[in-house]
Amino acid sequence: MKKKLLVLMLCGLALSFASASGSGESRSSEKMELTFFYPVNVGGPLTALIDKICADFNP
Repeated sequence: MKKKLLVLMLCGLALSFASASGSGESRSSEKMELTFFYPVNVGGPLTALIDKICADFNP
């Protein structure tokens, strides 16, 4: 149950970032650095998913 809630919260956060970045504002060529903080017992498939999303975003 807690994993489902965490995944749902992460998806909501990702959607809010996606909608904010597509608001028609001009894009900057500056690099942006994001830091992810995981709860203590998060690992395995969820960590792999977040790492894959980040790798896909930064080709």
